[in-house]
Amino acid sequence: MLEALEAIFSEKQAAKEIGVQPVTLTKWRYLGRGPKFLRLHGKIRYRKADLEAYVESCVVDPRDRVRKKSQRTHRGSR
Repeated sequence: MLEALEAIFSEKQAAKEIGVQPVTLTKWRYLGRGPKFLRLHGKIRYRKADLEAYVESCVVDPRDRVRKKSQRTHRGSR
């Protein structure tokens, strides 16, 4: 359990960890976007694992974008 507690970040720490401003995390929470978060004793906290999962979900493979564009072009040429 102690390991899990050591892997919990404040909003400011979490923002720094993923390279955004704390206000961005606030906006994302309001919009229902961004990483999962905890509400502990009225304070917003982020688990390291959730930050890592969010960053991983943002990975874009450029080959996928080319394939999707190619499929749209191919379908439209019928």
